[in-house]
Amino acid sequence: MKCSRCQNEDVQYFFENNGRIYCRKCIAFSTKTVNLKSVKNEKKIYYHLNYSLNLEQERTSRLLIERYQNHQNTVLKAVTGAGKTEMIYGVIEYALNLGHHVCLTMPRKELVIELAKRIQKQFFNIQPILVYGGHTECLEGQFIICTTHQLYRYPRMFDLLILDEYDAFPYRDNEVLENILMNSIKGNYVFMSATIESGDVQVLQRFHHQPLPIPTCKVMGNFMMLCHLVYQLKKYQKDKKPVFLFVPRIEMTRQVQKFLKFFSIKSHCATSKEKIFINH
Repeated sequence: MKCSRCQNEDVQYFFENNGRIYCRKCIAFSTKTVNLKSVKNEKKIYYHLNYSLNLEQERTSRLLIERYQNHQNTVLKAVTGAGKTEMIYGVIEYALNLGHHVCLTMPRKELVIELAKRIQKQFFNIQPILVYGGHTECLEGQFIICTTHQLYRYPRMFDLLILDEYDAFPYRDNEVLENILMNSIKGNYVFMSATIESGDVQVLQRFHHQPLPIPTCKVMGNFMMLCHLVYQLKKYQKDKKPVFLFVPRIEMTRQVQKFLKFFSIKSHCATSKEKIFINH
């Protein structure tokens, strides 16, 4: 016996009720699925960026298209700041203009919402469909952007599936989510991450070719810590550099903001996120 949704074959997870067999591994997921219809685009789908890709990004974009043309799955390793999103636009555009069904998925809904806003502004003649918990009114479309949890709705539907942060929680090492994702693919996939050891395609530099900053830890007393904080913020303020200041507890954000105001350092609190934006 094998579950058609999560591919579970362990008999201890199956049970029968009123003549129907259920799989307890994925019972939390609804049985409602979507049958995506074939697509014929009347207008050419394209994307536009207000900036140019560098040579490494262009090379990677072309390589992703070539691998998709050759029906090859791809694991893309690209360091933080390399521009992964922009590099996948080419293969998305190519697949959509062939009438293929494309899915861009990631583990967390916050990323889905953030990325969808960018894509809606940069892609033309296509309306991406967003699907995540609490946002499931519209499920059908040629271009789906969703959380990995929602992929159970699309068995064997996607010609191209792109998974961002595939080694992140809660997707990583979740057997049910992994199997549901693989079951949604009828073509090929691109898995992306900045934190894996290697990949089929690798981009090891950020777009501006500057090295990643390495955080340093400074241990000091409270008084010296506050003096150092003010000194650094004044320096960044003079150079007009944006600053995020994180504190351990939400209640500390207002206290730190009052302290900074005493030194004429303007800031804005985002208390729900325990961070402070330094204004210039």
